[in-house]
Amino acid sequence: MFAKAHHPLPRIQDAHGYQYCPDGVSYAKSHHMWHSGVTGAHEGDVIFYDWNGDGVSDHTGIVTRNNGDGSVNTIEGNSGPGSTEVVTHRRSGGTIMGYLRV
Repeated sequence: MFAKAHHPLPRIQDAHGYQYCPDGVSYAKSHHMWHSGVTGAHEGDVIFYDWNGDGVSDHTGIVTRNNGDGSVNTIEGNSGPGSTEVVTHRRSGGTIMGYLRV
């Protein structure tokens, strides 16, 4: 999505950024672009989730709004079993690992 909007992500895995969420998190941490939790997230940040609490990112999205109450609105693809749709969500709670600010 970033490349198509002419705002490409850094070359994390390939020219389009990353495809494996843990690689996106590792890159962000090693390049001082990582922010834990949701406080301070804003539009355009790439957010990472850990659905099962094992410390490994399972999914990612793009923040469209920080609601100021510990939740964010996002746009995400592949957010359900077999899903190929791009949808919006309101996310909060312990599943949010942190975000990458480009």
